[in-house]
Amino acid sequence: MTCSLLYLRALYCSDVAKRAKDGRLDAVVGAGIISETSAALLACFLRFHNYIANELAIIDEPSKFGDLDDLIELEERLFVTARSVTCGLLTNIVRYDLANMGQRRLEIAALAQNPESAESDTTDGSELSVSRVCRSFPVSNSDLVTIITEATASGNLAEGVEELVQAESNGCPHGHLWVVGDFSPTTLTAFGLNEVESKPHTADGGCMYKLLMRALPG
Repeated sequence: MTCSLLYLRALYCSDVAKRAKDGRLDAVVGAGIISETSAALLACFLRFHNYIANELAIIDEPSKFGDLDDLIELEERLFVTARSVTCGLLTNIVRYDLANMGQRRLEIAALAQNPESAESDTTDGSELSVSRVCRSFPVSNSDLVTIITEATASGNLAEGVEELVQAESNGCPHGHLWVVGDFSPTTLTAFGLNEVESKPHTADGGCMYKLLMRALPG
C-alpha cells in the first residue's frame, strides 16, 4: 500500500547535514528550528537514524542489501532506508502521540529519564553521538534528558514535534509529505518496520518511547 510519510526536513534537507559512512549522519544544523525543545528532538532523531543505519548494516537483510557489491551504492541504500524508517517514526509519533501528549506528560517525562522502562525486553548498547545540532547547540545525554523532561512537564513537547514537522528548509525537494512505495518490510525492512510500528499494549500505542529508547540508550 502506498503511504505518505511526514518528511523530516530539518534533518535531511539542511545544507550543512553531513553524511558519515554506512548510511549514517555525522552532523546537522536544523534549518527552521528555533526552540530548545525541537533542537533536542532533532538530536534524538539524528541518533535514531544512525542507530537504524548501523543495525541495518549488521543485520544485512539479503532481500534489501545482499545484491550490492558496490560500497557507495550500499551506503546510499542504507541511508535511504534509515531515512524512510526515521520519517516513519516521526509520522507515527504525530499520529499516535501528539494528540495525547498533554494527557501523558508524566509518563513521557519518566521515559526520558529511563527510556527502556517502556519495553523491558529491548536493549541497546550502541554508542551514538551528535557533534552539533541547531546553531551548534551542544547536546549530551544529560542535556537531552533535561530538556525533554522539562518540555514534557510544561506541555511544550508537542510544540517541539509540531515545529519539526513545520520547519522550513531552503531548496528541499519535498513538501511536508513524502510518498514512499509502501509502509511495509519491502521499503523499511522487517527490522525497520518493527522499530516504528505502534503497539497497542505498549505505551498506550504511542511511539515516542521508541525514539527516546534509541536516542538515550541505557
